[in-house]
Amino acid sequence: MDRCLNNASSFTRGGTRYEECTNALMYAIAKDNMPLSVTERPGFRAFVRKVQPNYKLPSEPTLTKKLDGKHKELKLQIKQEIKDAPCLIRGVARCPTPCLSTV
Repeated sequence: MDRCLNNASSFTRGGTRYEECTNALMYAIAKDNMPLSVTERPGFRAFVRKVQPNYKLPSEPTLTKKLDGKHKELKLQIKQEIKDAPCLIRGVARCPTPCLSTV
């Protein structure tokens, strides 16, 4: 019984499963270039309820805030990785074969 209650509470905002699901949702939205309004669509909401009834989809404004935060976090991470890189090559890649032009 306690296990069931703990599992259900992990899907409340701030719970571990809620955060995992929300991060997976943000990844899917970014990866597949889906509109943020996907969470408001009846078919998508029905699908999520069927897959995980305890998960409450975040609203579009909530997703916007979370995605902005994730963007800032990843931007800092990438800047740090570039800073820590032992070697960085900047420039334009050259094509080994001559370019074709039309007259």
